[in-house]
Amino acid sequence: MDILRTYRLVPLEEGEGYIKLLVPKGYDPLVLEEVRFSLGKEVIPVYVSEEEFSQRLQEVLAQEEPLVEVEGDEVVVAPGLSCGVCYECQSGHDNHCRHYDILGLRSKGGYAEYVKVPARNVIKKPSNLSFEEASSYPLTFLTVWNALVNKANIKPYHRVLIWGGSSGVGVAGIQIAKLFGAFVIATVGSEEKAKRCKELGADVVIDHYKEDVVQRVRELFKEGVDVVMDHVGSQTFWKSVECLRRGGRLVFFGTTTGSEASVDIRYIFVREIELLGVYMGPRADLFKITELFERGLLKPVVDRVFPLEKAQEAHTYLEGSRHFGKVVLRVE
Repeated sequence: MDILRTYRLVPLEEGEGYIKLLVPKGYDPLVLEEVRFSLGKEVIPVYVSEEEFSQRLQEVLAQEEPLVEVEGDEVVVAPGLSCGVCYECQSGHDNHCRHYDILGLRSKGGYAEYVKVPARNVIKKPSNLSFEEASSYPLTFLTVWNALVNKANIKPYHRVLIWGGSSGVGVAGIQIAKLFGAFVIATVGSEEKAKRCKELGADVVIDHYKEDVVQRVRELFKEGVDVVMDHVGSQTFWKSVECLRRGGRLVFFGTTTGSEASVDIRYIFVREIELLGVYMGPRADLFKITELFERGLLKPVVDRVFPLEKAQEAHTYLEGSRHFGKVVLRVE
């Protein structure tokens, strides 16, 4: 259950043990230090006694099925933080919440032995994954699912270009696009990475250091591709547009090479190209993604695992672009 507001027991008049609150219709109210509500249900004003609240506590709490049933359950953490009570949060678009944050962005992140998050951000870990594997997918796969499934509305007959196929979001993009039956073109920077992208399911792999990506894509498909997923930024943004067919969709997030790009507005509207920004994704989608990992339809790709105390070494390794997939820190 989610906490909507916090109330304290205050008598209406001196000597009376009553309090006026709002509770969901059909639920017995309760008062401790907090009053808990199920979100999205109609609320009505009621008067109840403190004694009655206490007596009904366990029964009321049992009316909601928790996401994690037993203390000690193995879990993963949804990395998006939101208020939980605004219109956007309650309508399933928590990543549009005006208070939205990501662990490690403005708030303190996961480089620690203990991390505090709201209960609603905890989801049971797929039983077939190790903690290192499970830690590698929530942020990247959630973002890519939002990009390809929600925004691009990917179809089996789509041709999809994924920049940086060896990155964390790249390996997620290849797998999710293939899960929906799409034809996947990935770009990489080495022969070894090209080989591994093909093993993940990419149909064609382009070396973006040795080949002209736009020219190569147009050689494969004269009219262009249906969807481009770009997380690189300035260096690739306009190239992504040029790779699209008329009516194509560019889903983009991340600015590794810079956040400014020049565009030809006329080129875009004449071809009815859609530019779709992506920022993480709705937390609810993480349940679908977790189920797909549980069933083995999606697979974690972990390149290396470093102990927490070697975080600086792990960053140096990442900056060298030697990795394929995710680099993980292990808390001993």
